[in-house]
Amino acid sequence: MNMSSPLTSADDALFARFKIPSELISMAGIFRVSDVEARTFGFQYWDSSNLAGLVFPYFDPITGSRVTARLRRDLPDVDEKGRPKAKYLSPRGDTRHLHFPLGVGGVLADAKVPIAFVEAQKSALALLAWAGRTGSNLLPIGTGGCWGWRGKIGADDENQDRERRGALPDFNRVHWSDRTVHIIFDADVATNPRVKYARQAIARELIGRGAKVHFVNLPQNG
Repeated sequence: MNMSSPLTSADDALFARFKIPSELISMAGIFRVSDVEARTFGFQYWDSSNLAGLVFPYFDPITGSRVTARLRRDLPDVDEKGRPKAKYLSPRGDTRHLHFPLGVGGVLADAKVPIAFVEAQKSALALLAWAGRTGSNLLPIGTGGCWGWRGKIGADDENQDRERRGALPDFNRVHWSDRTVHIIFDADVATNPRVKYARQAIARELIGRGAKVHFVNLPQNG
C-alpha cells in the first residue's frame, strides 16, 4: 500500500514562497498524505475532520533516526470565530520533540554557533535555507508552536499520578552556556498574550541554562 502521496503544485508554491529549495525539502523527508493515509500513520482527530496535509518528519539530530512527525492540515476545523483548530497534529502516543535539522549533531555542543528558535517546521527550513544562501552560521530549531518546547517530563515526586511539565529532554542535548539564542516567534507575538508569555517563558528557561537570549520581532504585515 502506498502510504504517501506526491507533493502538489500548491505545496511547491508554498515552499517557493519561503524560498525553500527542493533539495532541502527532499532532505527533510516531507511528504503528503490523504485523510486515510494520515489516520493510517496514527494522526487522529474527529471522524468528520479532513486530515489531509503535509507531514514533517522529526529526526534525531545525531543518529538520524525518525522520532516523530507533525502533520500540517490543509483544511483544519475552525471555531465559532472562524479561527483554525488543530492545524498541526502529532501521531497519537508519540513523545514530543524539538525539530532539529537533519545531521546537525556535531553542532549541538559548539556554543559558537548561534541558535534561532522558530515555531513552525517550515519556518525552521526557511531559516536554514536563508543561512545557506547567505553563508550564515546558524542552527534553526522548530518548537512546533509557541508552547511546543514544553511537555510531560515525568511524575511528580510527591504524587506519582500527576505528570510534571517542563522543557523537553531535547534541551539537554544542547550546550547552552554563553550561547547566543534568537527567539523568532510568529508575528502575532505582538498581539497575542499567549504567544508573548510563551516567548518570555522559553527565554527564562534558556537564560537559566546560561544562554544569551535575544528577541527578534517580525513585521505583522508583509
